[in-house]
Amino acid sequence: MNKPVSHFNRSPLYRLIVLQFIATLSMGVICSLVSFEAAYSAFLGGLVFMLPNALLIYKAFFAIEVGSARKIANSMYVGEAIKFGLTAVLFAGVFVFVTPLSAFPLFMTFFIVLMINSLSPLLVGRLNDS
Repeated sequence: MNKPVSHFNRSPLYRLIVLQFIATLSMGVICSLVSFEAAYSAFLGGLVFMLPNALLIYKAFFAIEVGSARKIANSMYVGEAIKFGLTAVLFAGVFVFVTPLSAFPLFMTFFIVLMINSLSPLLVGRLNDS
């Protein structure tokens, strides 16, 4: 049965998104010690990963109907394709429309949030223990 979105705030996926947002804000604060440009570049780097990832999480885990494994797998594949395309569009948009831009904080924050997502099986297990 499809869980309503109201259960989302107690799920490990919600905690993962919150952890990614905290990491993004933290990197923005740390980079603000260098310059305002580095701070907003870092924040944008985190958002470029978080927005498509949040959309994938919603599409794959909360907007699917109970059905065959094939339907669920197809939903995951479509969600990943949308995530990949949206990430590319967001990166292009940042590079085209945001000037000045500091590339190192942008990519560093993107990478850190990506690593949090990649290590989520370990992190979610620890978050569930607390």
